[in-house]
Amino acid sequence: MEGSYLFSARRTYYDLILGPIAKNSGLVSGDVAFPNFGDFQYKIALEPGGGHRILASGLFSKDGVDVVTGPKRETPDSISIADDTRNDVAGLAWHYYPSDRFFTKLGLSWYRARGISEFGGEVLDPSLNREYIQSTGDTSGARYFSVEFDSRYEFRKVSLKSETGWLLDDQTIEMGAGVDFLTTSIIWHMRPDETFRAFMRSRNISWVEDFIQSKDYERLNLYVQDKVRVGQKLSIQPGVRLDYYAILDKSYLQPRINILYRLDPITTLRAAWGVYRQSPGTRSSLIRERSSI
Repeated sequence: MEGSYLFSARRTYYDLILGPIAKNSGLVSGDVAFPNFGDFQYKIALEPGGGHRILASGLFSKDGVDVVTGPKRETPDSISIADDTRNDVAGLAWHYYPSDRFFTKLGLSWYRARGISEFGGEVLDPSLNREYIQSTGDTSGARYFSVEFDSRYEFRKVSLKSETGWLLDDQTIEMGAGVDFLTTSIIWHMRPDETFRAFMRSRNISWVEDFIQSKDYERLNLYVQDKVRVGQKLSIQPGVRLDYYAILDKSYLQPRINILYRLDPITTLRAAWGVYRQSPGTRSSLIRERSSI
């Protein structure tokens, strides 16, 4: 059995090296934070023989930043911010080439993007004279609003797809099918104190404190296309794709055609026409749970 592999890992050192150096030298204040990032990826290819090939790959990444107000700040406000984002993807594929004229491919993939953001702090009442308080340092009459906020999101997708092709003398026929299983979740919570609530009510301003959106749905697709060679220079490739969106409970038939004319070994003219539709989101079908002022 023949094969190959690749593994790699990375990490930034801004937060570990440059952050302390910059702060100790006085280049930045305590209000500034350096981001951090890291990822790990791999790729494995195996060829057991008989026209079979197995591929596996993945990428897992994380980045974030933390901001905490320093003791030498110039404003009376104080904040704390934390942000963490992760993107992960993994895939497994089987390719089969029993001859020069036939191939089939089967692939399974998984993807997830998620993030967490948190905010907390005390903010000076905007109706007060901020410039006077900052210039004099007199905070005896200052009034602060305490606000806490956190949000989370997660997008997941599991996909299964297959492709098959036949290479004939003057044409290439390809067909395939796929299905996606998707999950979308968005959540946030806001926790202001009663002083802030009273301030917003006095100005007839309402807002959402708790917000949840979540939806599971599927997408299916089928396609077939046939590339026909007409003479030595002209090729015509008609095709059609069928998409079904469970979130809409609708199917769409999308025809398309490509025309290629080979002027010389390195120059080809191409004209294309088709009907294409973007996959719908979940805005109109999400579950909403809210409690507002």
